[in-house]
Amino acid sequence: MSWIINGKRYNPETATQVVSYNNLCEGADSTRDFGYYEETLYLTPRGNWFLAGSGGPASKYSRSTGGNGYSGGSGCTPIGGVEARKTLERWKEYDLLEKYFSDTLEDA
Repeated sequence: MSWIINGKRYNPETATQVVSYNNLCEGADSTRDFGYYEETLYLTPRGNWFLAGSGGPASKYSRSTGGNGYSGGSGCTPIGGVEARKTLERWKEYDLLEKYFSDTLEDA
């Protein structure tokens, strides 16, 4: 599946999959939990970053079914380099931070 957002195509099949993450360690009890979600950070061949993910009806990927209901869903969010770096920091992917952002890191 690919998405077109603001005239740009975000295709996981042609982008580099950098890392995947799920929230099992942060509140979701299992993959059947309504709040469960999983995301993957991608880098396109042109150097653009995006998050693609899916989740349950109480996750950030929920979709209204009309009326009073919600269901699980999926989506894509284009992000800039600063947000990609912050995502890797939040997910504690330190080797990937060194790989993709070593020129922006400095010693404390």
